[in-house]
Amino acid sequence: VAQAFHWFDADRALPEIARGPKPGGHLSVVWNARDERIPRVKKLGRILDTAPREHDAAGVLESSPHFAAPETQTFKTWQTVDQYSILDLVASRADVIALDEELREAKLAAVRALYADYGRGRDGMQLPYLTTCFRSQVVDRPAPADLVIEGERVRDTRHEPTVPIPPPTDDDSGMLLIDFR
Repeated sequence: VAQAFHWFDADRALPEIARGPKPGGHLSVVWNARDERIPRVKKLGRILDTAPREHDAAGVLESSPHFAAPETQTFKTWQTVDQYSILDLVASRADVIALDEELREAKLAAVRALYADYGRGRDGMQLPYLTTCFRSQVVDRPAPADLVIEGERVRDTRHEPTVPIPPPTDDDSGMLLIDFR
């Protein structure tokens, strides 16, 4: 889940999310926040009239009975924007979209002025972010007493002894990784 976890109703979503991964599987959450320690980024935040939003994904996961306390790691990242893409970035924000046309245009004019002051023409401008990644393991849950997983099949065992589910492997078999570069 990248940059959308704060929209989830945790009480409803987390039990459903926990049903998906194989035993020992994980949920990963990614959160990007503007790094406003840089003056031009702080000015952009003032134009947007928003402080970098913090989201307590770790707290939400820790309070869930479905997930273990998450591992957390933060990385510094940069997005290169030019005079057009910074306007697209700002114009695509829900709070900017909701403005009336006059206020939206005033905000975009302020972004154009910011870029005129700090942009480097065709070389663009760097926007720094702090990207925090959370990884939380699904808490072991018992399989229904009358179902047994055998590879890809589920067998009804209401009239036979229960067969234990094999432990998860650490070889990442079945994991799909996508490189978006």
